[in-house]
Order: sequence, then C-alpha cells, then structure tokens
Amino acid sequence: MTMQQAIIVLAALSVAAKIAVSGGLPALVATCLYVLTAVAAIAATLAGGANRWLDGPRLVLILLALYYVPSVHTRVGGDGIEYYVQSRSILFDRDLNLENDYRGLGAAPVRSAQGAVTSRFPVGLPLFWLPALALTHVSATLASWLGASVETNGFSPVYQTAVNVTTFLCGFIALVLMEGFLRRRHGKAIAFLVVVALWLATPLHFYLTANPFMSHGLSVLLATCFVLAWLKARDGEDKNKWLLTGIWGGLLMLVRVQNAVLLLLPIIDLAFGRTRRLQSTGSLLVGPLICGFLQAGIWVSLYGANFVEIVFLHGKIAQTFPHGVEFLFSPRHGLLTWTPLFIGALFGWVLVAQRSPKLGLAVWVGFLAAVAINSSTGDWWGSESFGQRRMLGWIPLFALGLGETFNFFRHRPLIPLAVTVGALILWNHQLAYIYNAELVTRRDQPVTLDRLMDAQIDLLYRRLLASYEWMPQPLWVLLYDHLKGVWLVEGGRSLRGKIDLGNEPAGYYPLVGDGWFPEETENGVSYRLSRGRRSFITVPIRRPVQTRIVLRARWEASGVGEGPVRVGLAVNGKQAGERTLVEGWSEYVFDIPKDGLRVGLNGIVLTYSSTPRMNVPGFHGRNAVLAVDWIDFR
Repeated sequence: MTMQQAIIVLAALSVAAKIAVSGGLPALVATCLYVLTAVAAIAATLAGGANRWLDGPRLVLILLALYYVPSVHTRVGGDGIEYYVQSRSILFDRDLNLENDYRGLGAAPVRSAQGAVTSRFPVGLPLFWLPALALTHVSATLASWLGASVETNGFSPVYQTAVNVTTFLCGFIALVLMEGFLRRRHGKAIAFLVVVALWLATPLHFYLTANPFMSHGLSVLLATCFVLAWLKARDGEDKNKWLLTGIWGGLLMLVRVQNAVLLLLPIIDLAFGRTRRLQSTGSLLVGPLICGFLQAGIWVSLYGANFVEIVFLHGKIAQTFPHGVEFLFSPRHGLLTWTPLFIGALFGWVLVAQRSPKLGLAVWVGFLAAVAINSSTGDWWGSESFGQRRMLGWIPLFALGLGETFNFFRHRPLIPLAVTVGALILWNHQLAYIYNAELVTRRDQPVTLDRLMDAQIDLLYRRLLASYEWMPQPLWVLLYDHLKGVWLVEGGRSLRGKIDLGNEPAGYYPLVGDGWFPEETENGVSYRLSRGRRSFITVPIRRPVQTRIVLRARWEASGVGEGPVRVGLAVNGKQAGERTLVEGWSEYVFDIPKDGLRVGLNGIVLTYSSTPRMNVPGFHGRNAVLAVDWIDFR
C-alpha cells in the first residue's frame, strides 16, 4: 500500500469514527484516527516526489478538514428534517408516506395546504443521502449483532450524523475540485488563498459544520461539477461534454430549484456560438428534463395535478417585487454586506469580461437573474439565514472571479492579500458566533454596521482574555491596549485604583467573576453581596508595585450561627492574610508585596471561614457573608 492509499484509508476510517462516536464509540478512538491521518499526510508531503498530488497547500486543506470534522453537528434540525424524512422513508419504508418519519424524529409534521403530511423540498438531497444511510444501517446492524447498544431504526444519532458528515464531505470535495481548477489557471498560491477564503470567510463554513443538514454543501459540489464541465465543454463542440454539463445541471436543479438559473450560463454561451448550437443545446437540456420529470412525478404523487401552484407557495417564489438592492446590501443578511469577500469576486468578473466578453456576459446575466429570483421570494432575506445562503450555489463562479482578482495582484506582494483574507476569515467566524448567540438581535433581523462593529470588537476582547495564559505577555498587553485599554491605574480608561462594586465600568467583563449576587443600592451606596464560600475579581495591572488593598465591606451574616467569621484575601494564588469581620461598614486592609502582582490580569479571591448555610441547617436565605462597597488599591 502506498502512502497516499494509506492516507485515503485513514481518512475514511476517521470519517467512520466521527459517525460511530454518535453510536457509542469512545471519542478518543476518533481523535487518534484524526491524528494518525494528519501525521500520514504530513509524512507524505515531506517525502515529496515529482508526480505526487499532495503538496504543502493541499496538506493545509486536509489538516483544516480534519480539524473541522469533529465540530460537524450531529443532529438533524430545521429544514433538514424535511429532507431527512424523505430519505429515511425511501430507504426504510420504500414509500413517501412521511407521517411516521416525522414522529420517529420527534418533529411536528409539515402539512400541505390540503392538510396532507408532506415535505416542501426537492428530492435531490434525500437521494444523495441514501448511500450514506444505507452504509450506516449495515454497519449499525452488524454492530448491534456484536453486542453494541445502537438503535437500527433509522432515527438514532448515528444515522443523523452520517448524513451531516456526508454534507461536509461534499463541500470539502467541491473545494478540492475548485483548488485544482484554479491551480491550473493561476498557480497554487492563488488557488490556495481563494479556496481557503471561500471556505472560511463565507457562509459555506457555517453550513458545512453548524447546519450541515441543509442542502447547501451538496449544492456547492454539484454547482462546482456543473461549472467545471461547462467551462470544459465551451472550449469545443463535443456533444457528450454538453450532455455531461446538462446532467450536472439537472442534478443541481433537483437539489435546489433556484439553482436552475445556473443553466442560463451555458444557454447564453451557446446562443452566441457560431456552429452546432441546436445539437449542443439539445444535449445540454437532456439532463434537466429527466431530473425535472422525476421531481414532477414525485410532486404529482404528493399534491396531484395542481402541484405547480403548491410548489410555488411552499418555495415562496415570486411572492413579491424583486428587492435586488436590499438583497445585495441590506443589513438583513445582504449578500455583500454580510460577505464582503464576494465584492472581490464581482470585480474579478469584470476582468473576466475584458478578456472573454461572452463568458463575462453569461456570468453577469446569470448572476443578475439569480439576484432577481432570490430577491422576489417572500423572505428574500432568508428568514434565519446566516448571510445569503441561497447564493451558495454560486461559490464556484465566485471562485472564478476571486481567482482573477487575486491574479490581478500577482505582480504585487501577496502578503497584504493574505492578511486581508485572514481578517475576513476572522470577521466571518466571529459573525457566525454573534449570529448564533444572538448577541445583537434575533437571527432573522437586520444587524447595522455600528452594532456589528461593537459586537465584533467585544467578541475579540473576550477571545483575547481567554488567550491570556498562552499568549506572549508583550503581545497580549499591546492587543489589550488597543481593544479596551482598561487598567487599574494607567491607560486611557483607568479605574483610578479603585473597583466600585455594583458600579463597575460597562463592558469590562473579567472584573467581577463568580461568587457574587447582582448589584444592589441602599441609601445611595452601590454594592454586591458575596455568594457562597468564594468570590472572584480580576484586576488588570500594567505596572506592578507594592500595594495595600483596602476592602470596604459589611458583615451580612451577623447573628446567623456562632463565632466570628474571617475573610481571607489571595492574589494570584498567594495568601495576603485574613481579617475578622465586624458589624457595620468597615475597612479591612491587606498588604500585597510587589512580586505578588504581575503585568496583565491578576486574580483576587475572597474566601470566608463560614457561611450561613454552613452554620444553620436548613438555611434558605441568600448564602451571603458580606456586602462589598469598593476595593481600593493604594
């Protein structure tokens, strides 16, 4: 077995292990397989060889895929339920009676206008999922015979994981195909930058990992095959090449009806051809017609002869006047505002049109038609879509445009371009988190740039705080200065040596940690009550010096239990002493040596010798020992 064959076997086992983890396989086994695959790929790359497919850039793509496979979502949800019930019903029940399939998933059935249980989506994705489901069913059945506790009814997590991983693999294969095409056209450096940008700086990454149960991963693969076949067919007059292009187009249409607009590109191309236009057009249309009749037959069985009206209603097609400008630029999932990388693709299409007017015309007309169709749906913003997901079928054409744009910079240093791509990837990843966590607004609502920028900086700040333990101190301090710059004494936003609990500066997250109740005010004094045995505070210090900490606090648990209560204070794990609490507001002093503090974040912990719940059996009040007004660093 050659090294490359070993890599393929290990990669297949890694994918199988990812699926098997949902059926009870220890996650450690899958992790070991990921690592072995990565090591084998690295070894093969280092071994070199003139005819080897695997080299540095492609190695990075494989390592990225191995890194993201564990994060692929393992359950089917949202629109994916309507795809999955079709696939399961075809394989297990050999019919399209979907009611029991919805029930098995624990989902409410979707009904047509006539009240019949149905699925609103085409059958393409369910058909492509069938091999993965069948192979998983065979494996699960064998495992159950051997004593594994895995359900083999087609509903258990192992089946759902299988279809989700299949979608991820479809997207990755599409990226590999695009990389090969762009490498032949522009070289491996540009090909790598374009593919990584399209993978990680667009909604594609989100729909391959967070929402892989939707049709977009397969849509991108089929669109890539279609575009590559078309670009190859247009170089000659071979009818078989046009036939193959049409087959890919028909399958693409069978997955997402809106993708039928991509057929405009070769049709426009052929309309301006010089010879044999009718024969080539006829060959091109064979595939779409066959797939169209297949889908129409399924719709007739579901809805009857009046299926066209029902399908248009389900698909929300042509329900409003086209909102083209909003579709492109709206803060509500606008194509170019949510994914600015695509602006570079549009510029590239201009360059394509300069060199090949017919090709440029086909791409631009098709794109404008796609915008018009998708922006005339009842929810042109895509409901809870992350970006304009309905345009992900255009990823291979965006790749064509981006390749031209990046090639435009070939005679200039590529480093600034790579930095820009990195910044867009970071922006997109953070935007996905902001969107999913609804940090700014609900997922179906507009996000204005000012609020989005605030959220982006806020999230960067949180990530910076999480990196404190491993990032080099000078770099951490520099980044912290630029993002927030809140220090205890120095800096643009100084705390002036005092932390006023209950009145902390807004947006400074690590200041008050665990062990506190929400802020309160009494007689004009703002404070926080301690909660439990320990209370945590984080203090940012730029220049450590010998410090005296003064704690203004009030004993809250006086009269509860017996004996005095002591409060202890520790800084960065080093004890600074204990003080006995007295009734009423008092100041407690702790001396901290210079070496007790450090540049950056300093952890302060208040500990209590006893609490009300420790002293009084069955105590049901707030388990608070003291109220803290402020902590002064002198």
